[in-house]
Amino acid sequence: MPEYTDGRVTDGAFKKVNALVREYIDIRSGEKFSLDQICRDLHVYERENRKLVAIALSRLVSQEKLEKVSNYREALYRSIDNSCKYIDWVNANTEDILDIKWPYGIDDDSQFGFDGRVKVSPADVIVIAGTSNMGKTAFCLNFLWENMDAHPCTLIGNEYKASKFARRVSGMTWKSPC
Repeated sequence: MPEYTDGRVTDGAFKKVNALVREYIDIRSGEKFSLDQICRDLHVYERENRKLVAIALSRLVSQEKLEKVSNYREALYRSIDNSCKYIDWVNANTEDILDIKWPYGIDDDSQFGFDGRVKVSPADVIVIAGTSNMGKTAFCLNFLWENMDAHPCTLIGNEYKASKFARRVSGMTWKSPC
C-alpha cells in the first residue's frame, strides 16, 4: 500500500490512507474504536501502513476532529461533532406554550401546584420519576385523560395488558376516551 522513494513513504501513500481513515470515521460516527480495530477493519496489517493510520489518527486528534481516550488496556478514539445549530433565542416566541391541563382532585378540585408555574413548549418531553407506589401512573393517566382531546397523546408503559388498563381507567368517569 505505501509508496516508497529512497526508503521514505511518499505523500501519495499517506493521502490514500488518510482518505480511508476519514471515510471510516464518518461511517463509525459516535462509536469508539482502537488503532487495532481500525487497522483490522481497513485490512491494514503491515507495520508501515499501521504507522500511517496512527499518524492520520494523531492529526485528526490535533485538529479536534477525534478525541483520544485511554482506558486501562489501550487508547480509544471517538469522533467529535463540532457542528452546531444556531438557536435564535433572542427573537424566540416566548409565548409558544402548550395549553395543558394538569391533573387535579376530581372530588375536591385540589391541585399539584403546576398550573401557571410549569410551562411546556411543543416538542418538550415530560418525565415522571420517583419511588414505587407513589402515584406516578395515576398522575400520568390523569394527565392523559385531561389532555387527550386537545393534543395528540401517547402513553408508553410496561405494566399493563388491555384488561388491566381498562380496569384502571374505568373509574375515570369525568371524560370518555372514545
